[in-house]
Amino acid sequence: MNGFETGHGSTFRYWIRINFVYVVLAVVMTYPVIIRVHEHVPSFEKLVTFLDGDSDVWLFIWNLWWVDYALSSDQDSVMRTDYLYHPHELSLLFHSYSLLDGLMAYCLGFVLSNRLLIYNLLFFLSFFLTGLTSFQLCTYISRDWRAGFVGSMLFTFSPYHFLHALEHLNLMSIQWLPLAIYFLLRFKNEGQKRYLCGGLAVMVIIYFSTIYYALMIMLMYLLFLIIECGSTYWCNPVECGSQGLKRVFVYTFLSGLVLFMLVLPLLSTTVTSEYSPILLKETEIYSADLYSFFVSNPLQPIWGGPARRYLESLPGNIIEKGISPGLVALGLLVAAFFLVRRRDLVPWLVLTIVFAVLACGPFLMINGKQVTVLGKSVLLPFYVFQSVDFLNHFRAPARFAVIVSLCLALIGAQAVAVLGQRWSKWGPRKRLLLFRFLYCFVLGLVIAEFWSAPLPTLSGQFPEIYRQISRDAGDSVVLDVPLDHTIRKYQYYQTIHEHPLKMAFLARHPLDLIKNIRSDAVLRYVTDYRRKQPFTRPSPDAFQRALEVHRIGYLIIHRAYLSPERLLDLLCFMAPFRDKVIYDRQNIIVYRFNASESQSYR
Repeated sequence: MNGFETGHGSTFRYWIRINFVYVVLAVVMTYPVIIRVHEHVPSFEKLVTFLDGDSDVWLFIWNLWWVDYALSSDQDSVMRTDYLYHPHELSLLFHSYSLLDGLMAYCLGFVLSNRLLIYNLLFFLSFFLTGLTSFQLCTYISRDWRAGFVGSMLFTFSPYHFLHALEHLNLMSIQWLPLAIYFLLRFKNEGQKRYLCGGLAVMVIIYFSTIYYALMIMLMYLLFLIIECGSTYWCNPVECGSQGLKRVFVYTFLSGLVLFMLVLPLLSTTVTSEYSPILLKETEIYSADLYSFFVSNPLQPIWGGPARRYLESLPGNIIEKGISPGLVALGLLVAAFFLVRRRDLVPWLVLTIVFAVLACGPFLMINGKQVTVLGKSVLLPFYVFQSVDFLNHFRAPARFAVIVSLCLALIGAQAVAVLGQRWSKWGPRKRLLLFRFLYCFVLGLVIAEFWSAPLPTLSGQFPEIYRQISRDAGDSVVLDVPLDHTIRKYQYYQTIHEHPLKMAFLARHPLDLIKNIRSDAVLRYVTDYRRKQPFTRPSPDAFQRALEVHRIGYLIIHRAYLSPERLLDLLCFMAPFRDKVIYDRQNIIVYRFNASESQSYR
């Protein structure tokens, strides 16, 4: 779809207008994030000190830092690190890792020095680029740029996008999904090789954003191939070998081949290493509830409260449960049943149903409870994923709902376009007025429902001692106490002090490294901080050995994560090393050790 096809002059002027519109929309809809509000006065300065979201955001700040650090230093690979669980080198293939965002941040780092500002720009770019790519796809399918604009709004500012933007930079990167389908349809209809090459390139881009979406798109291609085959046979059995079907097969086959080559390292790591298992109970928690598809945006400041309270009452967290495509999208789906031709509606409707069922996980859940028949739980197709070793990495089935939102956006765009076409017999003037009214009305509903404010924010401020530690040129290890692989902020602090850690958060934990930590008396003492009295202290000799064996240069006690009893016991244990304290305020105590000094305390 270009400027000539839409009647808007040259392609260049047309895309300038569209880019400007989506810049404005992205700023308006993400206003609470991009422009921080302090006492009702916008402050652009807070772009460099605040982030939107919750604790998982710290992981993605670390991801951006690690790509930059690995490329700027003598590290062997950006996909492996010995800075977590030091000195063991481990793979980041199982981590919530977005290499593409890291590379984008690395490029931005040449002109911007503040990592929080770079993160906020990536946040903004996700909404801006999603608007452009989904507009291109929706316009191509509906053949109407105004209907395409409505569809792109439904996908770009969907609750799924906003909620995952609060925590998951990798899952926020949905801007490439519309391009994958767009290139498939263009290659199917026109057969030009540039669309095939574009589709394969997009598959690589999606994979390095998150493997979740790459596998989803591959499954979508396979389903589309089945639908296309059935549609071709149903319409005219003589044309089963039609050119369009052959092109879809070639596109799907080559995409699968590219994806297979990309996941080979992951398959190899799965075979050779043992990681923490994906439990069925964990998968259930992160599955979609059937009712959650029919709630409104939980972040809406006026009427989103009931939806938010309902989602919070379900097992799991609101980020994974907030998968509704929106009430406007559901309303347009109903309208599409009466307006859109079955041939145009069926492919996207089938994909919507299939991915909605997959999002519900291994068992059917309604209102937070498993549905049973004759005393047995109702099994869903995702149960097969849970049973296959590699596919069980989909530990959060609710994320399949992103394809549901995309398909419903396409259906909604078609419904709006067909309604405008049916009014053409009313005459040009009446048709124009009615269509403008419908267009503005639907857009108003979308903006009203998807407006999300205020969003939670995190302060990027940190104790200045971390800057001082970063000036230590040695490779000494930082031991954060309590030692806990669920505290994400330790990794954010690492981006400041740039020293290795003994433990960190990973999506899948290497079991052998966890066992090594549990077998060390000192590390076990600072790990079991939730245990009640009496606390099992290590001996002074064991502590001295740990300093040397693990090359611990800094021991940092975080008061906020310890109970008063546990903190008192720990401070009593560390009393002989009081002269090693170099910092004691802002809820942390920092002890500094080195090899020569540790000798005198034997």
